Amino acid sequence: MNFCDVFPRFLQHALIFLAATLVSLGGCSVAYAATITTAHDIPSSLQLSQSVDHAVTFTTPTGVAEGQTIIFTFSSAFGTGAVVENDMDISDDGVDLTTASDCTGSEQVSAVMAADILTMTVCAGDGGSIAAGSIIVVEIGTNATASGTGSNQITNPSTGGTYFLAVSGTFGDRGTILYPISSSTDQVTVSATVSVTGGDGGGGSTPTADTTAPSISSITVSGLTASQATISWTTSEMATSAVDYGTTASFGYTSSSPYTYVTSHSITLTGLSEGQTYYFRVRSSDTYSNQATSSTQTFTTLDTTAPAITMIEVVDITTSSARATWTTNESATSVIEYGTTTSYGSTSSDLSFVTSHSILLTGLTDGTTYHFFVQSSDASGNSTTSSDQTFTTDADDVPANVSSLTVTEEDTQLTLSWINPSDTDLTGIRGLICTDGYPTSPSDTDCTVIFDGLLTSFIATGLMNDTTYYFGVFAYDAALQFASGALASGMPRASEEELPSDEETPDEEDPGDDDIPGDEDVPGDDDTPGDEETPIEEGEEDEGQPPSDTTGETKTCGDGVCAGEETLAICPDDCGEDVPPQEGETIEPSEEGGNMQFLVAEDSLSLFTTDSGVVKILPETLVHLVFESVQPEEGISILITLDDQTYLLTPTVSKEGNVFFEAEILSPLTPGLFPLILTTILQGGTITTQIFTIEIEGYGYAFEIKGEEQVIIGDTVFTLYAEDGTVWDSSPFFQWNPFSSDTSGQYAWYVPNGSYVVRAQHEGYQMAQSAWVTVADHVFAVSIEMSPLVVQPFFEGQTIFSGGASFLSDVVPQIEQTQQAIQDLPGVETAIDISVPVLVINAGAGVLLMGSAFNLLPFLQYLFTSPLLLFWRKKRQKYGVVYHAYRKTPVDLATVRLYRLTGKTTEGTFLGKLVKSCVTNKEGKYAFFAPPGKYYLTISKSGYTFPSNYLVQEKTDGNFLDVYHGEEVEVTSDSALLTPNIPLDPQEVTQAHTPARIILITRLRWIQQIIAPSGVFLSLVILFIEPSWIAGGLFALQAVVYGFSKRLAVSRKPFKWGIVYDKTTGRPLANVVARIFEEKYHRLVETQVTDSKGRYNFLLGPNQYAARFEREGFVPVEVKPIDFTKEKESKDFSTEVSLEPEHLLKDIPSQDH
Repeated sequence: MNFCDVFPRFLQHALIFLAATLVSLGGCSVAYAATITTAHDIPSSLQLSQSVDHAVTFTTPTGVAEGQTIIFTFSSAFGTGAVVENDMDISDDGVDLTTASDCTGSEQVSAVMAADILTMTVCAGDGGSIAAGSIIVVEIGTNATASGTGSNQITNPSTGGTYFLAVSGTFGDRGTILYPISSSTDQVTVSATVSVTGGDGGGGSTPTADTTAPSISSITVSGLTASQATISWTTSEMATSAVDYGTTASFGYTSSSPYTYVTSHSITLTGLSEGQTYYFRVRSSDTYSNQATSSTQTFTTLDTTAPAITMIEVVDITTSSARATWTTNESATSVIEYGTTTSYGSTSSDLSFVTSHSILLTGLTDGTTYHFFVQSSDASGNSTTSSDQTFTTDADDVPANVSSLTVTEEDTQLTLSWINPSDTDLTGIRGLICTDGYPTSPSDTDCTVIFDGLLTSFIATGLMNDTTYYFGVFAYDAALQFASGALASGMPRASEEELPSDEETPDEEDPGDDDIPGDEDVPGDDDTPGDEETPIEEGEEDEGQPPSDTTGETKTCGDGVCAGEETLAICPDDCGEDVPPQEGETIEPSEEGGNMQFLVAEDSLSLFTTDSGVVKILPETLVHLVFESVQPEEGISILITLDDQTYLLTPTVSKEGNVFFEAEILSPLTPGLFPLILTTILQGGTITTQIFTIEIEGYGYAFEIKGEEQVIIGDTVFTLYAEDGTVWDSSPFFQWNPFSSDTSGQYAWYVPNGSYVVRAQHEGYQMAQSAWVTVADHVFAVSIEMSPLVVQPFFEGQTIFSGGASFLSDVVPQIEQTQQAIQDLPGVETAIDISVPVLVINAGAGVLLMGSAFNLLPFLQYLFTSPLLLFWRKKRQKYGVVYHAYRKTPVDLATVRLYRLTGKTTEGTFLGKLVKSCVTNKEGKYAFFAPPGKYYLTISKSGYTFPSNYLVQEKTDGNFLDVYHGEEVEVTSDSALLTPNIPLDPQEVTQAHTPARIILITRLRWIQQIIAPSGVFLSLVILFIEPSWIAGGLFALQAVVYGFSKRLAVSRKPFKWGIVYDKTTGRPLANVVARIFEEKYHRLVETQVTDSKGRYNFLLGPNQYAARFEREGFVPVEVKPIDFTKEKESKDFSTEVSLEPEHLLKDIPSQDH
């Protein structure tokens, strides 16, 4: 046997052996364990050495049969020794399975923890098997409460690092969950749902290539700072790492490690914005490029910057309250601490997050300085505190004096009358009577209180005739603060008896002395002893005679002698400047000027004498007089007399120890010069006087010239401009600017000295402007001439038609002749044949246009179904309303559909079956009757969106209750009425509100209104020329289409127009852009452009709005707030607005002074 014979046989045996081996291998099946999906754990903490609850969740692709086990193997670094059966629960698709330490009982699962391994066995015969695809949740710790109450927890490792939990068992599935344990407290555990993508595998019995993507689990955000965060996760196999992130769900940024394959992934994101919410997802691809992507998650970087507090102000200060305001650069809370010292003691707060802060402080003490600081904290707890601030509450002003105090002298009585001041807190008037001089205070013990109450007159009775009585009338407020006091005096007098006339004298004639018989017996003249008077004993007064002084001389006002208690204020005839003082009394010479202040405009301005030596004051205004005593001493009294009115000055002492005497009086009404006499009475009887000259300046006014006389124009608006061209700010001086006069047309201001110009405006007159006026005495009051606007005359036309039946009898034959003449014209029949199909196409196009653009189909549905509502009219109790979310007005022709709820998608979207639908009417009303069940509503309307984002959180909206946002509605009673109120948001189409587009739409509607009736007119002409059924039907069709267009396309006609005027000429302004905004979020509601007559109109419902009017070349005007919240129904907003040309204000600063 040679080699050639042997080798083929050897090769043959080898080939047979190889084939047998391959066949045996091909007959074997290779087993692969399934991988659990959506595996994750939510530990209560990932911090070192913490006792933690676990909730391990995964989906089993295979299922767990009875007798099979699920094994959880924890890393040995975990402390599991304390965990027992009561600390563990297991559930299958949300259904808890009963547990025990073994399977001897009827429990479904046995649970045993030993040496960091938890073994759970599904007991045979107890119905605990778990189907494939089920979600298994295993709870370990105090969260296990289904089959016993858990009290023990697993302890985290004491050393930082990544630790694992392996899932295995005889049920065949495998998986691993990783835990990044660290000392940080800023970890956030996130659950992830893994979406698996991979290529299709090949067939055959041999193992195929890997087509399964990695399983992503245990997504964690840690290491959070203001600018970075670390994203960690685990995969079931070696894979790459990538994180997509950004400030929106569209991400925009990616950080990745595309060439590193690991099972524990960690990527740190840097350069992040502080306090910003970021969206992110993680992606991992294995070596076969199978990629898994997590669902979208979020985290927020830390906000470590405290709010910045600026613009701290205290406003609206009164005697008992004040409002503190400030701003922050981010939303924050509002806290203020305040008190009369830097220890504060009181706190007021508002914990809502805002950027404009406002806190009202109440219960304060008048005239008191308060210390305070404000504090604001943002949502991250960062807080900022201001430095110490102060404010002072207003002092409770003393009431002004009464005015026009008069005394009427009568027999044994005196009648007092006066006018009370206008102080709002005026409480009463106290009156004192004295016999030895004026009272020095409202509590003068030398006088008697004769009345105390809120009076305007009083009669003092039981007085002695020919005796001078002195009165003081003091106004006071609730705080018992008294005015300085108005003074007056009077003397009761008996009515004079009639003396006999010369004709009634008993003697017929008066003979001379020589002719009188017995003349020698009559006492002679001065040299006759019998002429002497009977002497009066010392200390006695001759009854009925005027009182005398110690020298025996009488003291009578008007006798030319200033004696006794007579003063310049009491008796100016006797105590004038040229009257010599009596023995024992000193009258100092008078002075011009002196230390007297005249304060006006709530003490904001101090008047002074002009070069001519006078003080100018406006009529009937309150003047605060303050006199500083040069040599103050006890017992001093100071009086002032002005226009026959005398007032007592009240002494006050300043902090510096200076003594001031004050009074608040009302200036005289009549313009002119008045002396103001100040009388100082010292304790020793010395009297000094000072005389000031007061000039009462007349008011300014607006007038027009009619003929040769001035006619005052009442109800005029005056606006004062400062020399910089801006409207003068009158608020610091407690006055109004602009000022609206009453019917008298008068105005005036107290102003700081400077240059001013005033404008006057009145409807029907051209705006008038004064020349520049330089004020040197703090009073501005000039008169302005105005001219009426020139109005073009209007001529009415004459009546065209008259007559009745005779007119018709004449016209009808003419119409018939015209009709026949037209029919006989050549080409008319051909024109009619062409026009008929054109009109049919025109009508059809109109129907299609209205169907697509003007809600024709909803209108037809409403038209044909609304009569059916009559059958349920008696049952219907109310309606739901579909309304505009911003302006609260009804939405017409909105389609409302009612669905019976049958289920929900995984995203939460409702699934249902349409039950009913209806269309709202002009009032936006609708209603549904529904049997018991669960329902939801949908609403569709062109140009609107549902549900409303503007009112997403609102359950009630003003007058609208039960606001509906697309929620599930459950009906539990038979034939329930479903009528929630449904707001719709208008679609935000910016270009629809541009002025150019508004003007274009307005012009197209104007053209449409002209062209629209043309089809009706043309079809009527055809019917007139060639009457037929076709022509009649065509005319009816055109009329119906035109009627539909009027209903659907033509805007409503306002009840009232608003008009925009040119402020200088008073003429209406066209092409003014008028916009209306809702106040809360400043959303644009509607834009209009005024027509050639300057007209506009907005229909608004119960809400708050703001309006803005603007046109090129004019100063824009805003009108706000427009408060319609108390209105029950929609209402027209149509106020008159005036726009001022820009060039006028530019001209004002150009004046040189």
